[in-house]
Amino acid sequence: METHLIVNMLLDYLGTLRHWTMARVLCRETRAIVNTRPYMDDLYGARTFIRQNQCMGCFKHVEKPRWLIYTALPIEFRRYAVTCHHYHCQVSALFSMIRDLRSNSIHVLKAPFQDTLDIAVPRSDGSETPAKAVIHGLVRVGNEYCIMTRWSDITKNFQKNVPWTHYFPNTSPEFIFKDLDM
Repeated sequence: METHLIVNMLLDYLGTLRHWTMARVLCRETRAIVNTRPYMDDLYGARTFIRQNQCMGCFKHVEKPRWLIYTALPIEFRRYAVTCHHYHCQVSALFSMIRDLRSNSIHVLKAPFQDTLDIAVPRSDGSETPAKAVIHGLVRVGNEYCIMTRWSDITKNFQKNVPWTHYFPNTSPEFIFKDLDM
């Protein structure tokens, strides 16, 4: 019982993500206590550029909020989640983001598949078009994972989902929480 009180006091009053990770690795008992706290799964990001100073989890005013950016979405659809520095709000926002993206068939990669956004998109006539790609996530179309690309000319914007196997025929993508039941 004493350990439970100590961990709860630590997380309630000093509850940053760093304290949460320290409490998880202390011993099995503290890890079990930390794992039992339910996370919110409805902290979906908003499409706004107006800087907010209110945590989307606990609704407290925050001087220097943390911004979670949905980088697995194309720039025109990108969203932002605002949280305080408390571990529960940050982890809830991360799980909510992954669940939100997964509901749209977008899966977040463990690491970007390349360093730049530039990519050559294959065209039906055999040529290639320079484009920009979403390098942090893949969209699932049918049974195939695809890279989301976009390019534009003077009057129009274009998008194309290029199969992962076109660029990486012998490598499977590695996702965050691949087996997580969302």
